[in-house]
Amino acid sequence: MHLEHTKANKSFVRRYYEAFHLAGDRTRNSEFFTADTMTRHEPGVRDGLAEFLHDVGVLMQHRTIDAIRLLVGQGDLVFIGAMGTHEGRACAYLDLYRVEREKIVEHRGFPQIVPPQSERKNSNGLL
Repeated sequence: MHLEHTKANKSFVRRYYEAFHLAGDRTRNSEFFTADTMTRHEPGVRDGLAEFLHDVGVLMQHRTIDAIRLLVGQGDLVFIGAMGTHEGRACAYLDLYRVEREKIVEHRGFPQIVPPQSERKNSNGLL
């Protein structure tokens, strides 16, 4: 678990998320990833960095990620909760990353459409 790396890994993933997802800068891939290593845990996706970058490119045509609302980590695992849109609807982006030697090597993504206020059972929100 490498608990001594928690703070550095959280800072690293924040830098990645701000550059890659919020600012849309995918020119710094070698700073955040290594070769073609990317294990993914989402239905309908393939492992590998090339596939991840392709899928993100396609998704960016239909979504925005506007703000990080939650960032927690322990050891090599860092969880981010961010808000944005998907096809014009409010969406929470929940991502869990595993960091190894200052590179992202594993990803779990859980996007969740946020229902309109009129359809919510409470006012807590997702993030």
